[in-house]
Amino acid sequence: MSRVTIRESGLFSETLEELLRAMGSAGFFKDGILVGSWVFVLYGSIYGVEYPIRTFDVDFAVPPVLDPTRSGFDLEKIITGRGYLPVTERSGWRKYTREGFGVEFITNRRGSRDGVDVIKPLNITALRLPFLDLLFESPITVHLPNIKLRIPSPESLFLHKLIISQRRIETTKAEKDLEQCRYLAKIIDFSKVTELIRKRQWSRESRKRLEAACEKIGLPFEKVWGVDERNGNR
Repeated sequence: MSRVTIRESGLFSETLEELLRAMGSAGFFKDGILVGSWVFVLYGSIYGVEYPIRTFDVDFAVPPVLDPTRSGFDLEKIITGRGYLPVTERSGWRKYTREGFGVEFITNRRGSRDGVDVIKPLNITALRLPFLDLLFESPITVHLPNIKLRIPSPESLFLHKLIISQRRIETTKAEKDLEQCRYLAKIIDFSKVTELIRKRQWSRESRKRLEAACEKIGLPFEKVWGVDERNGNR
């Protein structure tokens, strides 16, 4: 599934819908994707399995390198023009807030470099996070009434959540990741998860974290990792 049409309206608040429409019209979703808990609203409509949303924040992921053929635009101006106020943390990461509703941008961390990337063509900053590149594997283009955007495939989000849940320092965030994995396990194609795993090299430590996460959600590790066809082992 690479494209899907949702005819249902009212999935997002008026404030968020206005923001998504403006970002889509500017061309953000040619490179970027909607991530975070709001993606589950769309999954619920696509797959018919609801997930309770308990957040006022919206997260967007942007690749560190944008399509060189595209034209840049001032995304911060688009956001602040709709009443959002920029808030800059000590790290240099710039977020946006409006009446308790927050907007954040994240990007893939290459190697072990923590920190923030300045995405100059869009005039935004994005926090570097590990394994975020997984979310750009076969994203889904969603056509909503008056809005067109992109979201991660449930398989790529499932794998991402599995691995980062075991890297979290905050227990509450780790539990939320695992809760979302339990939900995603109901709608994903596990063979696609295994394909994603085989596309990259995994360290022994990362594999152990994946295995630990599977154990915590009551899922056999072989269902995710697959079986080595040469010797029948994991």
